[in-house]
Amino acid sequence: MPLLPLPPPLHHSPFISHKVPPHKHPYYMIPVFSFHAHRLSVYYQGGYYEYTQRHAEVPRLTQLQQEGIDMFAQVVCVCVWGGVWCV
Repeated sequence: MPLLPLPPPLHHSPFISHKVPPHKHPYYMIPVFSFHAHRLSVYYQGGYYEYTQRHAEVPRLTQLQQEGIDMFAQVVCVCVWGGVWCV
């Protein structure tokens, strides 16, 4: 069980191009962090969260959400990739 409440899901768009198939919705909500069987699961795709902002009906990321995305990207970049591929 998490010690702190998990942040709410973010809007995510799997379509980087502007071509969304007619039978698909251009975005969906997905939790970044979730717990299952006492294990943390992280679904992070920063660019996709930011790219979803192009849709007018999607709420804008708050400054705190944007800072969290940026900070998480830096931690992953340094810890997982050793600073390689950092943008």
